[in-house]
This record gives sequence, C-alpha cells and structure tokens, in this order.
Amino acid sequence: MNAIQRVALLGGGGFIGSWLTERLTETGKETVILTRRPDHAASARIFPTAEIVGVDACDTDALSQALAGCDAVVNLVGILHDRDGSAPYGKRFAAAHVELPRRIVAAMKAKGVRRLLHMSAL
Repeated sequence: MNAIQRVALLGGGGFIGSWLTERLTETGKETVILTRRPDHAASARIFPTAEIVGVDACDTDALSQALAGCDAVVNLVGILHDRDGSAPYGKRFAAAHVELPRRIVAAMKAKGVRRLLHMSAL
C-alpha cells in the first residue's frame, strides 16, 4: 500500500482541523484545507506544508478538482442543531451529514482517492 503523503481536510479551519493540520505537518504530511471561507483557515498559513483552497463543497466537480493529488480525505464538517424542522433533522443538518458525504465520496471516486475519515459532529 502507498503511504499517505497529501491529506485534504474539509472543515479544516475549525478547532479540530487546526489541531490536525499541526499534527500532520509534524509528521511531514502535506495538508490541503478545503473551505468555503479561506479567511477562516488563515491561521494554517504558518504551517509550511499546508495549503488553503477555497472551494464550494456543494459543487462535486469543483470538489473533485480540489482533491487532485490527495491520498486521503478527512471530513470535519458538521452541525449539531438545525432550526429548520421541515425535514428530518432539518435541511442544513441533512446537507452537512448526508448530502456532503455523498458528494465527497463521488469526488474521491473521480480522482481515485481511496481513504476517507468522516468525523461526526455528534
């Protein structure tokens, strides 16, 4: 099996993403932080092997392009509460915990990325 050298983080601008970026950097891994708001991940600029990429994760093609060259993906995107009660658990909850993981897997398949760690907000 090939060693993992380049890891994409979705939701990497948050507390856990910042911690994980630091740990990955310490082990010599490249980290690609995929975020809709690059300014939220600005603190990662101090890490020499971290790259911040603005991407709309709702666009499977854009997400697929952002995963080019990655060996693994870590999904840290999640929400705990959604005030919209029109669907089970709310639309935003379903978008983050059902639809986004589906898009991530589709994008990974398109680029041949075989490893995914999905961390639930629950």
